[in-house]
Amino acid sequence: DYSQIFEAIKRNKFLITTITLTSILIGGVYVGTRRPTWEGKFQIVIGQQKNSLKDNLKIPGVGTLNQLSGKSQLKTEVEILKSPSVLMPIFKDYKKKKKADGEIRNSELSYNEWLQDNFSIKLIRGSEVLNISYFDTDKKLIVSILDKVSKAYQSYSNKNRDREIELGLDYLSKQVENFQKKSLDSLKEA
Repeated sequence: DYSQIFEAIKRNKFLITTITLTSILIGGVYVGTRRPTWEGKFQIVIGQQKNSLKDNLKIPGVGTLNQLSGKSQLKTEVEILKSPSVLMPIFKDYKKKKKADGEIRNSELSYNEWLQDNFSIKLIRGSEVLNISYFDTDKKLIVSILDKVSKAYQSYSNKNRDREIELGLDYLSKQVENFQKKSLDSLKEA
């Protein structure tokens, strides 16, 4: 019955008005005093290497990441990017800067909190593109953090590629030695 509802509102109009105005006032103070949060983002293509040394030569044991399925490899790359082995030096620089500015104390911020609160790292569904977003109240800090993340991931990627090349060269040099030995043995028999 709508008439009972309207009667209840009429009886409690002072209480409803007080709660509404208090909420608006508190919300306005919160929005007015809160520091704005800025966002910076970039994308990384983390696709599989189609023409890797392992694929061309069918070398066993080279490129352990290439042996994973495509979807699993992409998820692995995302988790590697989130890992402390890639992002910890950036976190230490961030923490040092925030301490110098007086925004945090020594034990106030952990790596996992920083990663969870300040980063959004997501793989675009059905693609090999990774969206990386960074959020902070310091507009100038965002560009430097994202630049460091990009360089850290590139450095990691190059290490993997260099390792694959190194393993491939080792394999090929051993194969050359084996075939030279077989060739000499064959010549001796002939």
